[in-house]
Amino acid sequence: NNIRIHIPVITSPKSYLVFFEEEFGEQGKQTIEYFNLKAGNIYRAYTSNLHTAFNFHEDSERIHIVGESFELKEGYHE
Repeated sequence: NNIRIHIPVITSPKSYLVFFEEEFGEQGKQTIEYFNLKAGNIYRAYTSNLHTAFNFHEDSERIHIVGESFELKEGYHE
């Protein structure tokens, strides 16, 4: 699984991290989950599936420090 650590530095109430339940087809409906990540917090996000970020604020930037890691499979040793 792909895991990202998000540390919002500059954000707004109109910035979102969005996750989709499946890839898009030609048309259809699906459930999405969206989160407003607050500055000063640290978030762990599972990003193996389709996801994106939106900033709907007209004047504010969205700046995050992002680190990426991968879960090791059972039995794997370095």
